[in-house]
Amino acid sequence: MILTENVAAGGGEELPEDLRIPPEMIPAILRRVDAASGREARRGAGPDSISEAMPPEMVQRVLGRLGDTLRKLSVEQQAAVLRSLDEGIADARGDGGADAADADLVRSLTGADTDDEFLDLLANMLAAEEKSGNRIRRIFEVIANERNRDGSLLPAVKERVRESVRTKNYYGQRAWEAIERLLLQRTEAAYLGQDHSHLLEKLSNIDATAQAAGEGVARADPADLSEFEEERLHLKGAGVLLELLAEEDSEGEFLELLEEIRKIIPNLISRRELPLLKTVLYTLTTVNRTASEARKPAIERVIGEVDFAHMIDLYLSPSVSKTEKGRIEEILVSFVGVSIGDCLDRLLMETDQGNRRALLSLAVRFDSEAYPAILAKLDDHHWYFVRNLCLILGRIGDSSVVPDLVRMLEHPDIRVRKETVLSLGRLRAADSVPFLGKILLHDTLLQSAREEALRIDAANAIFQSGCTRGIALLHRGAECGRTKVRDHCAALLVTLKGKK
Repeated sequence: MILTENVAAGGGEELPEDLRIPPEMIPAILRRVDAASGREARRGAGPDSISEAMPPEMVQRVLGRLGDTLRKLSVEQQAAVLRSLDEGIADARGDGGADAADADLVRSLTGADTDDEFLDLLANMLAAEEKSGNRIRRIFEVIANERNRDGSLLPAVKERVRESVRTKNYYGQRAWEAIERLLLQRTEAAYLGQDHSHLLEKLSNIDATAQAAGEGVARADPADLSEFEEERLHLKGAGVLLELLAEEDSEGEFLELLEEIRKIIPNLISRRELPLLKTVLYTLTTVNRTASEARKPAIERVIGEVDFAHMIDLYLSPSVSKTEKGRIEEILVSFVGVSIGDCLDRLLMETDQGNRRALLSLAVRFDSEAYPAILAKLDDHHWYFVRNLCLILGRIGDSSVVPDLVRMLEHPDIRVRKETVLSLGRLRAADSVPFLGKILLHDTLLQSAREEALRIDAANAIFQSGCTRGIALLHRGAECGRTKVRDHCAALLVTLKGKK
């Protein structure tokens, strides 16, 4: 009454700006305005209704005021008002259709809206839509088509689709994609003349099955509902981000997408989504190979920030299945260039013997990409750590590390020297034979059992090299003063003769 009487007074004092219109009252006010505007008379009301008609400009002012209120409501309250409009149209017409007067009502409510405000209202209405509510939707589609005649809405809708993808808002993405299709493919005649109940197919509430059971309607297809499960949405969102990253040309957009990927990686590790983590890292590596020099540091920073230490904790945890351990090992080995640092740190600090064995088994699967990090730690003061590093270098099997291993033959701890000799034997490097020969021929009067065993290991390493100079050294070793060393060299020479 305040609204209509103030307007009917002929533009006296303006309504106070802080006049609050409860959302629950809007449908009732609209019904009064509908009657006072004479629309009820045009729909078959009695002659008495016509006498109470309001001038068009008054109707517009009331509807404009209600439109201002509608824009300030929450999504749920907006949906409730729109549903009440839908029910009001159905009650008035009785045939479930919508006429031009109905469209005029909604057009008046949204006439003062900016394009962004109108799109938000349309998206909210679509997201909250129920099966019974499609008349107002068709009216909104007509008005959207009118607003987009010059193509002004499409760029805004496309940007919102991208934003929904970027923020992994799968429901929002589907709603904006539906609006985009609406603007690109539909016409006013199609909206008013056809039923488009499938326009938003699959845009439904996750709890649709429970609601269907309570309302006595058919249950939703489980195959459709599975598309909206959190896990599916999570995987889809990550996949879309990777695809967009690989194809993005804009520098700013590329960095934004890369940041979104950086944020999801920790969750992939904690949730043990190892196949997806592997896909993410492989995609980043692939993109990095062909990326411009300006982009490479950002990509490498994201890969370098991956918490491989957490992955190693999972790898050593007894609660992790054998399959998951295999997947973790594959990732650590595949990205050894960035995982090697955490692996070596854990190997140094690990006190459990079983875990150290597991780490060594993992490390020997590394390739030469791990060498710089390993060689940088060969001068560590923990002898047991250096011994394990020498073992890893020998097991990886690249002869390029022979000079570094030869240097370790001078290590003060005999246990490190022993492991170095064994590693040089595995590498079968002829370059190491002269240095191994020094150990073999180092004959002293008072020699410990450890030193004697080290000389025998050196003889074996020389034998494995198979070079001519090594055979000469074995002949000299067969003449040394230590019985065990002498006999062992003689046995190796006999073996060589047998092979010939």
